[in-house]
Amino acid sequence: MPFEPGKSGNPSGKQKLKPWREALDRALAQYETETIKAGEALRAIADRVVGLAIAGDKEAYKEIAYRLDGPIAQDVNLGVDSAAVEGLSIFGAFLAQAIGAAQSSNPEAVDTGGLVLPAEVRPTTH
Repeated sequence: MPFEPGKSGNPSGKQKLKPWREALDRALAQYETETIKAGEALRAIADRVVGLAIAGDKEAYKEIAYRLDGPIAQDVNLGVDSAAVEGLSIFGAFLAQAIGAAQSSNPEAVDTGGLVLPAEVRPTTH
């Protein structure tokens, strides 16, 4: 059946199964001790993590920051060197020139070899 715009791909509304999450939710709701009432376990855990962070526990502090702000952005090195950037710049200039020629009163200049891709950015055959 092809996709129809505006129609849900999950018409029955069923959620994906998350058995670990469901088991934790159930355990947290049912956990009970003399000092923790049923349904208060998650709050007790959060109180403990906050207390550890305030006492200087670096891992607890990091966990709170992660839960509130999300993961820390990390730099990604794509390995682009200055020669590649220069090649893109030359290619960009070539494209601008080709587009300008195509839009001018003499669009045949592009087809008759009037513009040639600079050697620095031509595809190699290795």
